[in-house]
Amino acid sequence: MTVFSIVLHSLSVIVLVPAIVIFSVYKQLQVHRISLHKNFCVAMVLYDISVILVDSLFILDHVNEEKNIRVHQSPDLCKVLYTLSRYFRLCQYAWMFCEGFYLHKLIASAFAEQKSLLIFYVVGWGCPAIFVTISAVLRAMRLGHPCWMDNVEGYNWITLAPGL
Repeated sequence: MTVFSIVLHSLSVIVLVPAIVIFSVYKQLQVHRISLHKNFCVAMVLYDISVILVDSLFILDHVNEEKNIRVHQSPDLCKVLYTLSRYFRLCQYAWMFCEGFYLHKLIASAFAEQKSLLIFYVVGWGCPAIFVTISAVLRAMRLGHPCWMDNVEGYNWITLAPGL
C-alpha cells in the first residue's frame, strides 16, 4: 500500500508542476483567481513531496521489517518531515477554503474588486502553521517517541479537525 501511495503522489507531482509553470508563465493568467489556484497547487505539490519522503524514508523502513532503523538513526528528520506533511495537508484545506471564499465574494459582490490577496495568504499559509505549531509543541513536551507518526493521545486531531 505504501508503494502505491508513493506512485500516486509522484504522479500528482508530475501533473501539478506543469500546471504551476503554466500559471506562472502566461501573463493572461496573472489574475487573483488563478493566483489562489496556483497557491493551492503549490500546497498540493509540497504535500505530495513530503508524503513521498516520509513514506520512502520511514514507512517503507517499518514495513520491510527493519525495525524502524531510520527513525531511530534520525528522529529529528522524521519529526520535521512528518510535521511538514501535516502542515502542507492543512494548507491544502486552507487554500480550498480561500478559493471557495473568493468565489463567494465574487458572486455576492459582483462589482467590487478584491484589491489585495494578503488575507488569503494569511489564511492559506499562516493559519495552518498555528495548528501545526501547537501540535508540534505538545508532542515535543509530552511524547518521548523517536517520531510522531503514531496518534498517541489524539494529537493528530489538532491538525485534522480544522480540515473538517
